[in-house]
Amino acid sequence: MAFQEAVKSKEYDQVVDLRGPDLHVAHQADREGHIPDGTEDGQGVSIASHWPMGEAREVDLNVASRTGGFAHTTVLAEILAPEPLGRCCSSTTCPVGS
Repeated sequence: MAFQEAVKSKEYDQVVDLRGPDLHVAHQADREGHIPDGTEDGQGVSIASHWPMGEAREVDLNVASRTGGFAHTTVLAEILAPEPLGRCCSSTTCPVGS
């Protein structure tokens, strides 16, 4: 499952709140802080799976001055699904269409 604009802070994990504590979750590391436009602290992207995860990586997409101050990223997670599916990959990007 891919989550956009999910809140994750020291005190709260919206993915766990919505889907339960039995998931394996990869959260975007560099999440957005409070922005005057109403953006909640800790907003970012997350990937959740009922199956265990292997390696998870994040690609920083802040590659130009116009993206500064916004947590542009892609999160990739290896999902260790049982056979016959086997290992697969999930990804999510913020913002969509980056």
